[in-house]
Amino acid sequence: MSQKKIEALRGQISTLQAERDALQNQTWSRSEVAYKVRRMVDEWQDKSAEQNRLYLLWMAHGDHGHKLLTADTVGTEHAAMLGPAMVTMLGAEQVAARLLAGIDSVLEGLDTAERLSRIAAIAADLDRLETEEEALVCAAETQGAEVLRRPDARPEIVLAL
Repeated sequence: MSQKKIEALRGQISTLQAERDALQNQTWSRSEVAYKVRRMVDEWQDKSAEQNRLYLLWMAHGDHGHKLLTADTVGTEHAAMLGPAMVTMLGAEQVAARLLAGIDSVLEGLDTAERLSRIAAIAADLDRLETEEEALVCAAETQGAEVLRRPDARPEIVLAL
């Protein structure tokens, strides 16, 4: 009977560990990525007026105005000017829409606060389940049963009982 309980607990532990690992590996949710893209485009829009003024000054001093988009300048300090240039040419809404066109490829996920809260809840559940598992393992050993501990059993749980 206790072996079945131990196996059931181990299944729950494994499921929670997998969920915790997935949550810890997620950096941002889809909505957070979308928010960051929109803020980036807003920053580009703020910079675009000044950048346009500089383009006009370059042209007034003999530059042909194509300096930004030539192959030899992309990857240099001019690459940072591409975002504001796109906003100038297409408009902020259009740039944001195009950048977010593939947003469905980003996992929905949980927002940071929700993710951290869920990770904390999982940690508490794991503490409880692993303590219960260890108590059953100890009880089974006391009764003479041979029960192997999980290879990833936490020493602080094992040694606490």
